Amino acid sequence: PFVNNWDDYGGMNQYTEWAMPFVTVNGMQFETDGVPFYFTGANFWSAMNLASNGTGGDRARLDRELDFLASQGVTVLRVMAGTEGPDTELARVVPALQVAPGVYNQDLLDGLDYLMYAMKKRGMYAVMCLTNFWNWSGGMSQYHNWFAGGPLPIRQPMTGSSNSAFMDYTEDFYLNTAAMQAYKDHFDFVATRLNPYTGIAYKDEPAIMAWEHAND
Repeated sequence: PFVNNWDDYGGMNQYTEWAMPFVTVNGMQFETDGVPFYFTGANFWSAMNLASNGTGGDRARLDRELDFLASQGVTVLRVMAGTEGPDTELARVVPALQVAPGVYNQDLLDGLDYLMYAMKKRGMYAVMCLTNFWNWSGGMSQYHNWFAGGPLPIRQPMTGSSNSAFMDYTEDFYLNTAAMQAYKDHFDFVATRLNPYTGIAYKDEPAIMAWEHAND
């Protein structure tokens, strides 16, 4: 999908050409450069964390898994671009990208940047999932809790509490204007971030096929 002149994955901003076209929509058809675009996709929720050089990261494994997926014809990956802390909560992906409103784990930001670079190197498109209705990544319940406070219900089977209590609490995200604004601020933060590996802001990145507002 593009020409490069680096010797390994560590080279930064050494590209000579980025020729990956945007995925566009024509009626009911995805297209790239006016040609119908068909794809095989996979959910790779842990990719950002694997791409980190910090706690829990394993870039060598990430690169192996991306190579395998590419060898199987996978060209689109759904990845998390928003996980919420604190890292001490039960049943969470840790570390989280956003540990408090507007406060980011720098290792994971770098991991997200590297992930985009590594996917693009293989001609893969990303579907960027920004948050989650469920609690395993923090999600809407964590956004709501940041501003509403109080106990944070955890859905079954982790604690035996009722799913309805968790779902009722999470749905209150939509009534919490501060929580919704924090979510919008996160979207703006990621979209306007300049990726140091590619030299391209996320909002201008052709390798991003879509932004997913939330899981489920």
